[in-house]
Amino acid sequence: MGRYQVSGVVLSSDAELPELSEAPEGGGAWRPSVEVLLKGAAAGATSSLSWFREATFPDGEVWLRCARAPSGYLLEFPGLASFLVSADGRRIARCNGQPDLPAQTIRHLVIDQVLPHAINLFGRQSLHATAVLTAAGVCAFMGPAGAGKSTLAASFEQAGYRVFCDDCLSLDESAQLSVWPGYPGVRLWEDALRAVGRAPEASAPVAHYAPKYRSSGRLGQPSFPTDPAPLARLYRLEREPAGNLKRPGAPVRIEPMNKRDAFMELVASSYVLDTTDAAALKANFETVKRVLAEVGVRRLRMPHGFEHLPAVRRAVLADLTKG
Repeated sequence: MGRYQVSGVVLSSDAELPELSEAPEGGGAWRPSVEVLLKGAAAGATSSLSWFREATFPDGEVWLRCARAPSGYLLEFPGLASFLVSADGRRIARCNGQPDLPAQTIRHLVIDQVLPHAINLFGRQSLHATAVLTAAGVCAFMGPAGAGKSTLAASFEQAGYRVFCDDCLSLDESAQLSVWPGYPGVRLWEDALRAVGRAPEASAPVAHYAPKYRSSGRLGQPSFPTDPAPLARLYRLEREPAGNLKRPGAPVRIEPMNKRDAFMELVASSYVLDTTDAAALKANFETVKRVLAEVGVRRLRMPHGFEHLPAVRRAVLADLTKG
């Protein structure tokens, strides 16, 4: 079985997960381990399951729904595949899906969609955020899909910084609040890919159903981070309204976010699989309170247009020096 490290988790898989870094030998028993079975398993009938959660595209189409299963949880991506996740998050098994689903699509579903929720089941907290490693520590970007998190991170990488994770920021709540790196790659639309100097033909598709590319660039080098690093700052990306672009100080603004809004943003960005589990919600709230106390959240207001990326980078780096 292959062994890979993603977000501080050592995965053992019965099939290849393309474009992942091999886990270091002798990782130690203290590192969580998840067994991933990709060759298929029988989930049985799903008609009697209790579906307690749905996620939809903007047009209302369901792209993920979750149900409790006898041995844990079933995560179903309609028309693609379903995955059984054990109650403790230590086992992920693909089931009830297209038999000829491309390897890249399976990898995307497992690593980018299922794993963050499995991490939560065995007691780790994760945020939907993309991050880069700076001299001040890890700087993370939150926001809805399409806000520009991955593009901004790729812009930092183009300027010589290392991308730390894409979409899953896994927290290490030791004495100092730290975060685990994800995997060497970012997911970009073709126009964003070209804007940061990368060619689509040199990048792999994320999945067969979405026109996005997984680009590694420098990220595939051996220097990609493998150890946790301190979390320095969290930013909530927001697009500056077009009418404000001519005012003094435009196009980039960084402002503190009040505690109420920051709390709600962090909760909304948290990967919590079973939102009906009171204990899981309490653990998440405690982590959110710690993140607010030690790091906080700032609004990063930025304009549309790839030409503004260097200015956004400079504003973020200047803000990081303020402590």
